[in-house]
Amino acid sequence: MKKEKIIAVIDIGAHTIKLHIGEIGKKKNIRKVEYLWVPVAIGRDTFNKGVVSNPTINEVIRAVKTSKRSSNLQDQAVQAVATSSVREAGNADVLIERVFKSTGVKIEIIEPLEEMEVIYLGIKSI
Repeated sequence: MKKEKIIAVIDIGAHTIKLHIGEIGKKKNIRKVEYLWVPVAIGRDTFNKGVVSNPTINEVIRAVKTSKRSSNLQDQAVQAVATSSVREAGNADVLIERVFKSTGVKIEIIEPLEEMEVIYLGIKSI
């Protein structure tokens, strides 16, 4: 009997970091297993100062580590996506590199069109 596959996505937004964990069943249906969110005001830095401050980057790292640890995802593949608060930060590359070095999670910045598609698919599935 084939075991269901666990998928995990970290959504890094302007005000929160959300962890979505799902299980892909035999018929390719996705069942939500867990959902966590941690408030981190990345957008406050980006939209006011143009860069994400070191204390906020440290908060992002803590949130990603906490998400992985509390959900038993230490050895699990985790996909992370970030939206405008990271995309528009003057030091986005620094944030991405520090998170990767500290957590092993690579952040992919998604463009506005992709962001709208993800939101649409999420709403459609409700």
